[in-house]
Amino acid sequence: MRIFVYEHITGGGMLDDPQVAALAPEGEMMVRALVDDLTAVPGVEVTVLRDARLPADLTATIHSVGEADAFWPIFRRAAGEADAVWPIAPEQGGILARITREVIHCDRKLLGCRPDAVDIATSKRATAEVLGRAGIRVIPVYADESSVPGEVNEIVVKPDDGAGCQETRFFQDRAELHNWLQTQPDPN
Repeated sequence: MRIFVYEHITGGGMLDDPQVAALAPEGEMMVRALVDDLTAVPGVEVTVLRDARLPADLTATIHSVGEADAFWPIFRRAAGEADAVWPIAPEQGGILARITREVIHCDRKLLGCRPDAVDIATSKRATAEVLGRAGIRVIPVYADESSVPGEVNEIVVKPDDGAGCQETRFFQDRAELHNWLQTQPDPN
C-alpha cells in the first residue's frame, strides 16, 4: 500500500507564512513519528511532501516544495500516486477541511476524519454543541460578551477558530474582560 503522509507545516503548506519557523519543530516530530511507524509495517510505502528548506532525510519518497505556487500541483500529484492519504494539519482557517476535501476530490482513501467532522472540530462552539446533544457534559460556550450570564465572573476566552492555546486569555472578572474586548478589532 502506498500512503502519502502530508504534514502541513513541514510539507510546504506554509512556505509564505512567517510562523513556519516557530511551528516546524512540532510538525517535524509528528511527521517523523508517523513515517517511522508506517515504514515499519511490511508492504507499506510512504511518500511525503517536504518544504525544500528542510532536510530530506526521511525514510520515504519525498516530493520537494520550493515555491508556494507549486504547492497544490505537487500535492495533487503525490495524492494521485498514493492509495491513501494521511493528512496532519491545523484545524483552523479551513486548512484541514480543504486538505481533506482535496483528498476526496483526488478519489483517494482518506486516513482521517471526514470533512463534515473536521468542520465541526474546527469550531469550538460547534464541537461543544455536538457533544452536548450527544449527552456529553461540556463547559458552557458563549459567542460574545453579551451572551455570558451575569453570574459568571471567571472567563476563559479563545477564538472559535484557533488551534491549541493560541490567543487564549483568562479573566478574573467581567470588567477585565470588557476592558480587553474594547481593545480588540473583533469582539467575538
